[in-house]
Amino acid sequence: MSGGFSEKSLERKLSELNNTAISIQQLSLWLLHHKKHFEAIVRTWYRELTRSVSSRKLIFLYLANDVVQNVRKTKPEFVNEFGEKLIETFNHLSSVNFDEKTLGSIHRLLLIWEERQIFDKKLLAILNSIWKNRSNRREPSPHTPPLTQSPKREREPSPDLPSKKIQLQQTEERLANLAGVDTDDGSIGNGEESFDPPDPEELIQAIQGLEDAATSDEKVREEISLLSPEVSDLNSVSNISTQEEGELLVAKVHGAAKLLEDYNERLENELRERRRVGRMIYEFLAAQKALVSGLEERIDTYKDKLDKVRSLEEEVRKHLASLPNIPSANRQVAPIL
Repeated sequence: MSGGFSEKSLERKLSELNNTAISIQQLSLWLLHHKKHFEAIVRTWYRELTRSVSSRKLIFLYLANDVVQNVRKTKPEFVNEFGEKLIETFNHLSSVNFDEKTLGSIHRLLLIWEERQIFDKKLLAILNSIWKNRSNRREPSPHTPPLTQSPKREREPSPDLPSKKIQLQQTEERLANLAGVDTDDGSIGNGEESFDPPDPEELIQAIQGLEDAATSDEKVREEISLLSPEVSDLNSVSNISTQEEGELLVAKVHGAAKLLEDYNERLENELRERRRVGRMIYEFLAAQKALVSGLEERIDTYKDKLDKVRSLEEEVRKHLASLPNIPSANRQVAPIL
């Protein structure tokens, strides 16, 4: 690792950080190399996160996630230091206006930390509470009358929900294995792909691109199946009796080797592409899962608000019904004679 550690150098590296796996992993490795400075690292990380624009705050979270997942077994005090700053961090983030995509990504990080047990359960409960209540931070108006709390509607779970959940988990595990994702620590692997999930159009194009893969090339597979057995049989050498027979066999072997080398190279490229597409599908589904969870929370929040509005409407109706019949100000009163 080049260069010693200083807060100034970390500030510079954080300013150059971008939302790609290679950028985040490189800085994460640099931080791990200087992990003895974990207190200064977390302090500088938090300061620069709060100073950054809203579109860059998620990158700081991705960096922290990569560090803590790689160091939790070898340097737990590093994880604890990040944990102590996360309450302040999420209090700050809860006041920032993010788009739906970023909200889903942050919620997904919380899910990962909970599933992988990265931080203490009490800390995660606090973080989830802060994040869930981020839209309810406005103080109520002093002129707002007290409302009768309506009972919260409970949604009945579907009887086949457990089996569907198991099927979804199994599908995610298969996709994770295909994509080369380590389900133990949540790392995405190497490459320059963004951590953000792909757009639907991009994913569709990637899947359609697999239609022209090597495994679909019937012509080449047929050529390979029609290769003479002698090109792979060592006993063929003992059957050579003339120079011409030897040169002919060499030509056949050379042609077969070229055909197989080209096809194997295409198969390896297809394997890499299928893993890339698998990773895209995995990221897309994970993002949808986070968005669904976030939308469920939002639906519950707005259902509560709707109940309060209806309660207010009912209170207003009751109050109006209890008022005496007062003539309207617009009604003309007959003059006194």
